[in-house]
Amino acid sequence: MKIGILQWEPETILGNLAQHLERGGHSVSLFQFNRSTPLTRLEELKSTSVDVWITHCFYVFDIWQGGPTLENYFESSRIPVVTWFWENPLCSGSFEWLKRFQKKQLPKNILFLAVDTEHVELFRGQGATCKYLPMAVEDRLFDYRCPEIEKQKWAFDLAHIGTPCNQMRITIDDLSEMLDSYTNLFFLELINRMKTNFGETSVESDKVSVIIQKIGMPLRLFFSPMYTDPIKYLRAKLAFHQTAKMLLPDPWFFTLEEMSGRLDFVYSWYQLHYYVFNLVEDGIRVYGGEPWKNFLLPQYDFETPRLTEEELLACFSQTKIQFCVTKWQFRRGLHERPLKIFSVGGFPLTDFRPDLDELFEKDELITFEGLEDAREKIKFYLSNESDRQGIISRGRERTRRDHTVSARLNTMFKYIGDFVGSSKTI
Repeated sequence: MKIGILQWEPETILGNLAQHLERGGHSVSLFQFNRSTPLTRLEELKSTSVDVWITHCFYVFDIWQGGPTLENYFESSRIPVVTWFWENPLCSGSFEWLKRFQKKQLPKNILFLAVDTEHVELFRGQGATCKYLPMAVEDRLFDYRCPEIEKQKWAFDLAHIGTPCNQMRITIDDLSEMLDSYTNLFFLELINRMKTNFGETSVESDKVSVIIQKIGMPLRLFFSPMYTDPIKYLRAKLAFHQTAKMLLPDPWFFTLEEMSGRLDFVYSWYQLHYYVFNLVEDGIRVYGGEPWKNFLLPQYDFETPRLTEEELLACFSQTKIQFCVTKWQFRRGLHERPLKIFSVGGFPLTDFRPDLDELFEKDELITFEGLEDAREKIKFYLSNESDRQGIISRGRERTRRDHTVSARLNTMFKYIGDFVGSSKTI
C-alpha cells in the first residue's frame, strides 16, 4: 500500500508514524506543511500517487480554515483520507468546519479516528465514518533506563509536570472571574447564533427567551465559581447537556456544544490549578514553566522550570506518584500521560474518565474522583510500597501489550483496509 502522510510542522505524532510504517516495509511519502507553504508544494502533493492519505486533526481543521485548495483536492480526488482526531470536533475554532459538521456535509472519503468515545458518537451522528482509536505511547520508551546520576535528583513522593495556564501571575480567584466572563460572552453568542442559525432561518426573540429561561439558570449555576470541585462540575455539565438536548433542535444544540467546549478549555486550567494549589501542602513538586512559580507564590519554595525530554522521563520513572489531570475536551477518554509514565516504570494517578474501564482493569491503573479521594489514594500508595509496585507492574504490562503505537497501527490498518475497500465506490 502506498501511503501519503501530511505532517503539520512542528508535529511529531505523524513523523513517528511514518518511521513505524517504513520499518514495516510500507511505501511512505511524507509531506510537511505550515501556513506559509507555497502553492507549488501543494501541486507536488496532488501529483503524488498514493492509495491513502493519513493526517492529524489539526490539518483537517486547517483545510477548511486556510482556503479551498486542499479541501477541493481531497474531495475531488476521492482518495481515502484517514485523520486521527485528538480533540473534540466541536472545539476547532474553524467556522467553516463547524458549518459543514452541523449540516452533515463532511467528505465521504474521510475516515475519522477518535480518541474519545463521545467524539465517535458526535461524528457518527453527523453521518461521518468514525472509529475509536485511543491514544498510545511510543514503543521505544519501554527500553528507557534512568541514568544512575539522575535517580536521586528525581526521587520525590509526589510530582506534577504540566503547562500552567498562561505566562502571567494568576490565582484561583482570577480563574473564577475568567469563568464568569466566558459565561457572559457565551450567552451573548448563544442568543446571536440562535437568532441567525448560521444565516439560514430566523428565530423569534420570545422563543429564544423561553429557551434561555429554561436552560439559562442551570447553565449559570454550573459555570459559576461555586463549582470549584471538578467532579461536581462534570456531573452538573452532564445533567445540563441532557436537559439542553431535549429542549434544543440539533443546530442549536451543536452551537451550544461548540461554545461550551470553549468553557471546558478554561475549566481545564481551573481544575488543574485547583488540584495543584491544594496539593502544595501535601508536598507536590511541580514542573512545567516559571508561571507555576508565580501562581503558587508565596507558599511554594521551589523553582518550576520546563524539563527536557530526558529530565521528564527521569522524573516519570523515579517519582513515587505522578499526579495527572485530563483536559475537559476529553470527557470520556484517556490522555497519553499515564501511558508514558507506565512505559518508563512510573506510577500515574489520574482523574477518572469512563473510557478507562475499557482500557485498564481496576488493579492496573488507579484513578481519583475529587481532591479528597486523590489525597486518600496518595497517602495509601505512599504507605504501601508492595501495592504501588503491583500497580506499576500490571499497568506497565497492559500498556506494553495493548496501548503502544505498534498496537494502534495494527488496529488502524484494519480500519484503513475496511475503509479503502468501501471507498472504491465513492
